[in-house]
Amino acid sequence: MKDFVASISGRILTVAVALPLLAGGLVAWNTDGPGAVWIIGSVFAAILLGIFGTGWAIREQFSYALLAVLFLPPALFAYTPLVALAAGAPALRTAMLLAGIALAALALRPSVPRLRFAPARSAPGHSTAPL
Repeated sequence: MKDFVASISGRILTVAVALPLLAGGLVAWNTDGPGAVWIIGSVFAAILLGIFGTGWAIREQFSYALLAVLFLPPALFAYTPLVALAAGAPALRTAMLLAGIALAALALRPSVPRLRFAPARSAPGHSTAPL
């Protein structure tokens, strides 16, 4: 699983799941305003990313691609009632946002270089004694 999450296809599929969760957590559900547009746009983007990521994963890791085919469509169908429930429950909206942040961090983790700090050294030939 660690290799799949670090692969391009795994990261694309992780973003496909994280994007609607982030949009649902950030946007107040409003059928007349731009909230509905953001929700529908995030689901559309998730569908496209899911298709692209699954197609990429078929060649590299077939078992994970099969899991994506089985998991993503029901997850997207369950997303609409989840957003409707989150409209009346701020705790659920917060949980959706936190889950989206965690998945986005999981997708970005392999691409962010690890920061390594070297201990401070004095310049050669200079003494550090006070004057």
